[in-house]
Amino acid sequence: GDHDPGFFPDWTIHCVIEFLFLQHYKGGNPPDWLQEGLAYWFTYRMTKSAETNCITFGTAAAGGEDWSDVLDWKSRMKAVVRGGLNPPIREVVEAKVNALDGAKGVKAWSLVEWMLAVRRKEFLKFMEELGNGEPQEEAVKKAFGVKSYGELDELWQQYVRESY
Repeated sequence: GDHDPGFFPDWTIHCVIEFLFLQHYKGGNPPDWLQEGLAYWFTYRMTKSAETNCITFGTAAAGGEDWSDVLDWKSRMKAVVRGGLNPPIREVVEAKVNALDGAKGVKAWSLVEWMLAVRRKEFLKFMEELGNGEPQEEAVKKAFGVKSYGELDELWQQYVRESY
């Protein structure tokens, strides 16, 4: 296509992570936010990019915001949380991939980033629960010791305010 050679490392990482993630579920129905969030987490960590995506980050042409610059994600997410414009967590974690827009997709990445940065043991338990067929909301409660998605969201928001 019309991509320069610098695109291909990002594309390769994104696709491999999605493939490995799907293999973990052995034909199950993994959450789209988690699949995308992990792929962005790995490309961000390895290439400082997120050029390969299954959602639309850039909506500026339609009057929305352009979320395509991965290097702005932390500061933009912090501003969203501080400004009270944080997408509802249920809309992120229960969305199909085509319902994830820029803010929701970046929140998916940020949730994964938080989980791996400070709640790795719980994240791995969460992945195990999902892989065993546990419904997502129950897996969240068991793994993270919370009573609801909202409580998980509060923990994540605290991290964003303090760390981004």
